[in-house]
Amino acid sequence: MRILPFFLFATPVLWLIIIAPTAILISWWFAISTLPLLGWSLIAAPLLTLWVLLSFQTANLIAKWPAVQLLGLGMILLNVIIFSLPLLLLIDQKSLAALVLIVWIILVACAVWKAQKIENSSITVSSRKLGKSIRILHLSDVHAGSRSRAFIQRVVKQSIRHNPDVVFITGDLIDSSQVDSSYLKPLSSFTCPVYLCLGNHERYVNLDSAIAAIEANNIHILRNQTIIFDDLQITGIDDQDTAKQIANELPKIARNPDKYQILLYHRPAGFSDAAREGIDLMLSGHTHAGQIWPFGFLVKRQFPQLKGLYRRQDSLLYISQGTGTWGPVMRLGTSSEMTLIHALPQDMFENKEPLM
Repeated sequence: MRILPFFLFATPVLWLIIIAPTAILISWWFAISTLPLLGWSLIAAPLLTLWVLLSFQTANLIAKWPAVQLLGLGMILLNVIIFSLPLLLLIDQKSLAALVLIVWIILVACAVWKAQKIENSSITVSSRKLGKSIRILHLSDVHAGSRSRAFIQRVVKQSIRHNPDVVFITGDLIDSSQVDSSYLKPLSSFTCPVYLCLGNHERYVNLDSAIAAIEANNIHILRNQTIIFDDLQITGIDDQDTAKQIANELPKIARNPDKYQILLYHRPAGFSDAAREGIDLMLSGHTHAGQIWPFGFLVKRQFPQLKGLYRRQDSLLYISQGTGTWGPVMRLGTSSEMTLIHALPQDMFENKEPLM
């Protein structure tokens, strides 16, 4: 990490997200002038940044935990403060501070609950390339490291209840160098094949160690390569910080057009290139749908296709909101999800046979 650029960027951001809302709440509670307190609070911003920087640099997951949770707490408080400002015209500051505090606590509790609860989503796709129905389970952005071993275990147990024929993980399974094979041991409980493409967070940690930990638990990593499973041809491409990664790598991979083409790529970029190359279904994650509102509006500026199902000619793109969370174990206005994809032969879909 380049320390000086991070420090210069993070200091005003952390002041806005954490220090300023706290200072405003304190000023309202004690009925003192807000602007001077905000001015004095600027002094604390570099100290907070230094603490967050040191927390992020440590390999100790427990030491990092307070810093990342503080980001979520501050963002939610900032939302409450902003929406409560008009009430200053109706009630006194101390009463408003009490109301803000109550609403903040309720929203934080809801956000923590939403991050823990994994929603079951489902979509149905069909093709004449499919000779039988296949149950596909899509996981993404589990973030082992940010999330505990117990969470990984719960993800696997819930996944197995769907009785999938195959599981796809579209990156960011790991986001800490402290995650080893034993941390991911629950993943070895899958009895069906599991295929994964690498995300940006696997690149940010020790990549070789991350790959070793993943492969030790019977997960097949597809690195700019393809494999056949029944009527599916599954292609995985490594995440890169370029919108041209699919355009650069997909044409190099020999594929059978008679197979139903599934592309695993972490970030929802390059869908038009995938469609042009004959991909039937592209699976992605990465966006978390913003995770904590209103970050989704900012994420959408970079990734206009934010979550859910999209179509381009005969090609489909499905973007998971993420099975886990990065940083704060909180979600506000978004959901953690795993997605069951019913892949059906065209005639079965047209006859609308019931899904079991």
